[in-house]
Amino acid sequence: MEHWQRNLYTVWFTQILSLTGFGFVLPFIPFFLQELGVTDPVELKQWVGWISAVPGISMGIAAPIWGALSDRYGRKLMMLRAMATGTIILAIMSTVHSPMSVLLLRLCQGFFTGTVTAAATLVAAGTPSDKLSSSLGLLASSTFIGYIIGPTIGGLSAEYLGYRVSFLIGSGVMLTSFILVLFLVREPKEGRKQRDKEEGKRGISAFGEAVRALPWQQIAPLLIILFLLRAARSMPTPFLPIQVQLLRGKVEGAAAIMGAISGVIGLVTAISGILLGKLGDRHPRLKLISIFALAASILVLPASVMNSIMGFTVFFVAGSFFAGGLEPLMQSHLTSLTSAENRGTLFGIQTTVGSLGWAISPLIGSVLSIHFSIPSVFVAMSGFLLLASFVARSNYKKRR
Repeated sequence: MEHWQRNLYTVWFTQILSLTGFGFVLPFIPFFLQELGVTDPVELKQWVGWISAVPGISMGIAAPIWGALSDRYGRKLMMLRAMATGTIILAIMSTVHSPMSVLLLRLCQGFFTGTVTAAATLVAAGTPSDKLSSSLGLLASSTFIGYIIGPTIGGLSAEYLGYRVSFLIGSGVMLTSFILVLFLVREPKEGRKQRDKEEGKRGISAFGEAVRALPWQQIAPLLIILFLLRAARSMPTPFLPIQVQLLRGKVEGAAAIMGAISGVIGLVTAISGILLGKLGDRHPRLKLISIFALAASILVLPASVMNSIMGFTVFFVAGSFFAGGLEPLMQSHLTSLTSAENRGTLFGIQTTVGSLGWAISPLIGSVLSIHFSIPSVFVAMSGFLLLASFVARSNYKKRR
């Protein structure tokens, strides 16, 4: 097995563990807030919106910094940093007694963690160009597999052991991934810059040079598409538990059902990530993004009018399948346009753009859910996917 392959499979497995740790608790934040005393429906939607938005805001600020540091000091170190801080934050979250404490910890989570970006940067740095789409597609599947295992088991754990115990279990799983990366992952030589002492002292100016070295004319339109895709996929996530609770008619048992639904969504998006990744190695990626974003937009829309958990799940899961592989395709396309030594900087900027979508979409969802209804959030998701499809198609035609 080649060096890059061993890194890929090791990082893939540790990412499953890492996202399992986060998935143990984060999908159930709306239920945890109700346990903390937030029972007014409007107040709950406001807290859910802000708690879901703040990690995107802080990650958007921090990501370019971590990306530049990964180019300078190595990709492995950034993975260890993200996993160590994730372990600590989840452990502390088990002790909180107010929604404001949850919000502040989520703010710290966005600034200091970012395991997905750190892992993708490490894999992209050492992977041959002709294997990028399939490799990043496989890596993306780890995110969704983690969100299959985490919410499925976490929902049962929350029902029978309580949310605080679930936070501690998630922290322990995250710690395991940290240990595995520490001992098994090797720094990819291809992506690390060899800087002398004089260059190392340049700091911000060196970062500015790395940013200017990126092919902005090519990547700027693609970052717009990435923003739209992230906004679309992030918008409904915080409100899924509330939708399940409304369809069920009570909060009791909703965590277990929510966990099962999240597990199914994770499964189909993992499959999508792998399949679209392989297609992206053989077909124009922008064309695929346009087609699959349109399909996802059409399928998600009926979910907004379903009045049963089963009907809602069928359409939302179908839409999630077509949306699941879009970001890995976009990520591999952006990566292919950038030299290996600047990919950490690129991934940092990508994360900032994606984080803006992540930050804005829950706030939009919160406003829509308060002034209209929870189902209107899924209508908005469909609209963002449709717009992403249109922009991708326009850029594909322009570059033919």
